[in-house]
Order: sequence, then C-alpha cells, then structure tokens
Amino acid sequence: MSAPAPLLRIDQIEVAYHRVITALQGVSVDVHAGTIVAILGTNGAGKTTTLRAVSGFIGLDDARVTSGRIVFEGEAIENQPPHRITTRGIVLVPERDKVFPNLTVAENLEATVTRPGSDRRGLIDAVWELFPALTRLKRRTAGLLSGGERQMLAIGSALVCGPRLLLVDALSQGLAPRIVDDIAERLRQVRDRMGVSVLLGEQNAELALSMADHGYSWRTVALYWTARPRVCVSMPTCRSFIWAARANDAAIARSNSIGAAAGGLDDAVSCASG
Repeated sequence: MSAPAPLLRIDQIEVAYHRVITALQGVSVDVHAGTIVAILGTNGAGKTTTLRAVSGFIGLDDARVTSGRIVFEGEAIENQPPHRITTRGIVLVPERDKVFPNLTVAENLEATVTRPGSDRRGLIDAVWELFPALTRLKRRTAGLLSGGERQMLAIGSALVCGPRLLLVDALSQGLAPRIVDDIAERLRQVRDRMGVSVLLGEQNAELALSMADHGYSWRTVALYWTARPRVCVSMPTCRSFIWAARANDAAIARSNSIGAAAGGLDDAVSCASG
C-alpha cells in the first residue's frame, strides 16, 4: 500500500523578489496531516520567505514563486492571493504585526474571518480554553500585552480562521524560555486536540525539534538536510543550532534577571516592547 499523500507539498520551489533577487532555490518540504514540521535556519536562510510563499503573502512583497510547485490537498496554490489560500485552510501567524494593537483581546478574536463551514463560536471557545491567560485579559488593549501574550493572541486569532494547516513564523523570538515552552505545549495540543497540522519556521532548534515530527534545515537559499528529530540531533550542524539556542536562552534569562532587579521598570519595558 502506498503512503498517503502529504497535506502540503513544497516541491523544488524558487522564489524571486523584484523579479531579479533569488531568495529560495530548490526547497522541498512535506507536511502530513496531524503533524508538526519544523524548518530550521539562521536569519536570512529563507524560513520566512517559505512560509510567506505558502500563505500567498509574498505577492505583497513584490515576490513570486518562479519555478517549482506548492500543492495543498492535491491542488497547486503557488502565487495565489492570501485570501484564497486562507479560504482553503492555510493560515499564517507572522513574525511581526501579529495583532490589531488598538483592539481588545476579545475584539481581536471577533474581528477574525472564519473559513466557510467552520464552527466560529466553537473555535473562539476553544481558544479561551487553550489559552486561559487570555481569558483574564479579554478587555485589555492588545497593544499593552506582553510579547508572550501577543503570541498567544496571534495563534488564537489564527485558529478562529478554522485552519487545517497553521504556519507559525519565529515562535520563540524575543520571548523568555519559560513562556516559549508553554506556548509550544499549546501548539502540541492544537495538533492533538484540534487536528491542525503545523509548519513552524524557527531559529531555536532545540525548541523546534522537541515539538516536531520532522525537521528541515537549510543554509542561505538551498536545502541542507532533512531528518526526523532523533536523527537530527546526532548531526554536527544540528547540534550547533542547539548550542546556539541554549546560549540565546541564557542571554534572555540574564536580561530578565536584570529587569527583575530594576523593580517596577520591568513591567513598563514589557508593555512598551511586547
């Protein structure tokens, strides 16, 4: 019996910006239903471009998939506009501009457009259950949330769209390790309880591989290796990513300790920079 076709197949795509600058070349990724797949790489390696290519948002960046295919549920979707791809069930949690800062937490969820055929009220209730911290912040303006709270709200808003595939860019960026671990556990629940597949673009290899069923990594614009997490951690290149992630976590922990020692300034910094 042949293996089931992947939910998403990225097949040897090339992406060019402004019709002349190659940002991705020869990239292939498979995401099967009910799995979490991690794309690893340093800044500039193409993680964000890959996710934006799948979601259709690269069109807003004056970029296009110039060769190769992106296939979702058996149909080619490369270079389609974001609203059509979202309607198919693919939703992006971007690296920046995650929420509407002038709306409250509850208003952010209500402002989200749900995919036809999805249970909108049930999805909103599921988000409150998944992120109980947000329940206590329903009336707070999103612009005053901490970085971790914004990330929870961004994921929650994406889930209200009713996705079959959730694209998450830079999950851990700028967040304390304790917060990141909690959000990572919530994403596992999204996979296990809601049946939503996840494609994660992440620089923190230790985090990503602790969550993922499969991992990919590339340098600059070309695919470098692909493996299951247990195989990956034995590779020297992968171990170097993990060591870098641990060093980054230690730096964030030291920064948080300094902030805590400053007393009341810590909350002000959190609200201003979240």
